Amino acid sequence: VRGTEMQTVDLALDYDVAFTFTPKALVGEWANIIHVSATGSNCCNYGDRVPAVWFYANTYRLHIRDGQVSNGNDGCDPTEQLVADTATTVKLEIRENGLEVFYDGVSKCTGTRGERTVHNNARVFMPDDWHAAANGIIDDFYIKNV
Repeated sequence: VRGTEMQTVDLALDYDVAFTFTPKALVGEWANIIHVSATGSNCCNYGDRVPAVWFYANTYRLHIRDGQVSNGNDGCDPTEQLVADTATTVKLEIRENGLEVFYDGVSKCTGTRGERTVHNNARVFMPDDWHAAANGIIDDFYIKNV
């Protein structure tokens, strides 16, 4: 349900975000799955998206933003799309100097990062209230400092 807020979380410099997602239908606009915001805002200052994950409009291709101090909307977008009615485990390994995205344990994209900071009491939305909700089933969601 759009705008569903979960428990806040403290984010270290290094952490993992993971979930299993089964897409059920395409959405004709940006479709949000999760959005973690240390600022409570959508975009585009550092901390607004730490991380946030959407589908591009009318696709099952993920748009993943994480940010850094010099670019609050930095990210990594895998070219491979998820498959309709098929569960895929998506894992984001967010590190002080980089981001790597995995589908079912296979690396799909990487990005280097500049300066990052810790974030306390970051708000977790599944999905956020700024975008349409992705049409599908999310399961096994976690955020873990490493």
